[in-house]
Amino acid sequence: MLVGVEITKLINELERQKEKITNFLNALSRENDKDLYDHLYLINDFFDEAISSLRKLDEAIFLRSPFYEDLNDIERITTKLKDLVDHFFSQNNIVVERNGVEVFENQLLAQIEFYVYSLINYLNKIKSESIISDKIDGFSEKNKKLNEKIVELENVFEGWKNRDLYTIFEDDSEKFRKIARKYEISFYIALAFLFMYFFGWYVEIDTANFKFKFAEQFHENHTPTFYIQKISLLILSTTLAAFLLKRSFMNRRLADEAYRTAKELDALPRYMEGMPDEMKEKLRFDLAYKYFGNGIRHDSYTGGENLMHENIKANTDFILAVKDIAKPLADEK
Repeated sequence: MLVGVEITKLINELERQKEKITNFLNALSRENDKDLYDHLYLINDFFDEAISSLRKLDEAIFLRSPFYEDLNDIERITTKLKDLVDHFFSQNNIVVERNGVEVFENQLLAQIEFYVYSLINYLNKIKSESIISDKIDGFSEKNKKLNEKIVELENVFEGWKNRDLYTIFEDDSEKFRKIARKYEISFYIALAFLFMYFFGWYVEIDTANFKFKFAEQFHENHTPTFYIQKISLLILSTTLAAFLLKRSFMNRRLADEAYRTAKELDALPRYMEGMPDEMKEKLRFDLAYKYFGNGIRHDSYTGGENLMHENIKANTDFILAVKDIAKPLADEK
């Protein structure tokens, strides 16, 4: 249903009814029947007011929830007025009026007056309710914005409460990254020395009171001591490199975890928007257990300890085996 078209139809129908009243009023003389003339004049004014009120109503009003059925009620009243006006101006009624019998006619005019006046009141009620509805909508919009401001302030307050924790985890992240960087640099230095050693470069310290030669070159006679030294250094250096790399990975992991925790704490107030207080408290408890359980650090340190333990055990076994091999060689000499 097109609201604008329906309103136009109702206005046109009311204007046709008013036109009949106006024409009949113009044909009468007030001197002949003052009461009838005044009554028709009042009804004519009511029609003008009803038409004017209907024109001033915005058609968008009838598209909103509280006013869906109002247009049907206006149409019902207009249809009833049409029936009454048509009945009043029927041929028999006019003849009766001309014969001086006015009882039936006065009843019809009273009904017409009642329905026109009811239509005016109904249109005024719609207008008043529309104004109230607009004010309520405006208040609701302002209340919504106010609630948004309150939520923003709550988020700021929650963020302010978490600022110390955020700083702690942010500092931890930076600290672990620096430690990881030191382990990485140490790893690359160890790798460089290992590369230099196994490709023939060696360290020799020669002073008047002290002489130390770190390794033999490849072109010299290779003795069992040379190979024992090479293999031992290989195992020790790979163990050291693995340890440094493991510690670097562990600290990188701790840095990433601390950084992620800091970001979670920073985003926590916005994440908890609209949640009930009970759910917020439960979430805080779960996060506190997660953040301060130290599960990741414990696992990381345990992994590093296991790695060192395994490598030390392997080196010990290797040294014992080399010692057993070196004994027969010493006896032969």
